[in-house]
Amino acid sequence: MTENEKKKRAIRKEVDAFMETVEAFLRSKNGGVLPEEWGLSLMMLRTYYEQFIAISREIDSLDSLVYDGRYGPQPTPLLGARDKAAMRLESMMKELGLTLKAASKLDIVEAVKE
Repeated sequence: MTENEKKKRAIRKEVDAFMETVEAFLRSKNGGVLPEEWGLSLMMLRTYYEQFIAISREIDSLDSLVYDGRYGPQPTPLLGARDKAAMRLESMMKELGLTLKAASKLDIVEAVKE
């Protein structure tokens, strides 16, 4: 098994664990079932999370976040790619009520007032 295949397998394992947690949470809030119509949204969530993790790991493996570009030192383009992946991931999580604020708006969780 090549190093690249090992990386992909590790990412897939992390994504699978995340999705199991998400699906368990959604089942607990929906009477123990996941409606079929959520399939595409869950597939998109999986894809966005996988992209975010893969890009983050690639950034972590870099020696420096700056490279010598055409006009001098520039930040790696992977930072922008990770930011876009994070925005897509956050948007999908909000849609499914997986963030605290979105869940409180969708009446998935009760806000605790002190």
